[in-house]
Amino acid sequence: MDKKDKQNNPYRPLERDPQQLTIMGVTMPSKTVYDELVFAITNQMYSGYVPTVADVQHLLKHYGELPSAQEILKW
Repeated sequence: MDKKDKQNNPYRPLERDPQQLTIMGVTMPSKTVYDELVFAITNQMYSGYVPTVADVQHLLKHYGELPSAQEILKW
């Protein structure tokens, strides 16, 4: 990809560190949690989602929970 393509590309890679198990500076408790959240977040990024640190913290806090329909609609 040349410099011009990089400037016109709206996709930005997810800030993550697989060695430190961090996503956007948020430390994950295990490799499994790290891998699953990276997968979930990056899949949504292909649809235009732009994650924030608060989003990553929210996903980590609720990892493994099944949210109610009302909670999902609040997001």
